[in-house]
Parts: sequence; structure tokens; C-alpha cells
Amino acid sequence: MFEPVQREGTDRGGGTGVATGVGELASEDPAQAGVQPGQRARLQVQIGDQVTPLRLQKEFILEAGQFAPLVADSPTERSDGLIEGGRLLLRAHFDGVPPAEAQVEALVQDQTTGEVTRVTLACASGLCEDRSFMPVQGRRYAVLFLATARTAEGIVYDDFAEGGLAIRDALRIEELLVILDLGNVSFY
Repeated sequence: MFEPVQREGTDRGGGTGVATGVGELASEDPAQAGVQPGQRARLQVQIGDQVTPLRLQKEFILEAGQFAPLVADSPTERSDGLIEGGRLLLRAHFDGVPPAEAQVEALVQDQTTGEVTRVTLACASGLCEDRSFMPVQGRRYAVLFLATARTAEGIVYDDFAEGGLAIRDALRIEELLVILDLGNVSFY
């Protein structure tokens, strides 16, 4: 069981207030922390206290389940994901029985500039991928795959997976001048 938490502060408009939160996770075995598959738990969140006129309270029922986890396939430490044309293959899959529906986004962060690019992956049969991202030479990228999936029973769940990529600097020569005979070049 969570103890009540009380915070006082000032909002952006200059007003002051108090927020109180109460949470409780109830399970059949009090020695176990969290929620185990097949069990249910009650979580109560409250903003405000019982004395003031404003009291917002919401109760949630948490139920753990066995869901197919999202796994990053590309880029990873074992596979850089670079494909023809210098593009990056962003690929993730659901391990086990794939969900009935899935939406996966990749957040690609350039760790040099901090810029974040959001890419929506196309999903079919639990495999999601995109080939549109063009990385820049000499940069490091962190990739976070975010998934929202729906099981065949209609249960919606979220998951994430991480990947990364470091691209070394490269020199690209587009066109070389024709040198007829290096043997006739005089070296002084």
C-alpha cells in the first residue's frame, strides 16, 4: 500500500495549491510486490484532499497479462541496419504470438545535434519496418521503438524497445580524373 503523498506548489498563473495522491495495490499475497499474471490489483489516484472543495479521484483496475513483447531487430549492436542507398532499415517485431493490430513508431535521435525524427513503421503479421530514414555520416543515433498493440481479445497494451547506430566518417569519391600513365610522371 502506498502512503499518501502531499505536494504544495505554485502554478504558472501564480496560484498556489495542494495535490494529494493516494495509491493502493491490493493482491492476494501481501508479500508479493506488483501484479502477477492472472491477478488483479486496485490503484487509486487522488488529486486534492477531503477538506478542500476540489477533489479529483480515479480508480483503476490493473491486470497483468502475457503479451508479445516488442523486440528491436534493426539497428542493433549486431546489425547496423544500413541498406542500399545509404538508408537505415528500422525494424522491430513482436516475439511470440503477434497482436491482432499494432502501431509502431520509431523515435530516432541524432545524439550529436539532439534532433529527433519520428518515423511510423508499417506493420504486418507482427513485423514492423520502414526504409525511409537517411542517416548522416559521422553521427550517432539512438532509436526508441514505441508500440501500441491490441490482442485478439481486444486488450490494448504498450511496449518499447531500443536500438542504436554509430556511423563512421567516410570519404566518397564521385568521379576520378583519368590518369593515362603514372610511369611518365616526373618526380623532382
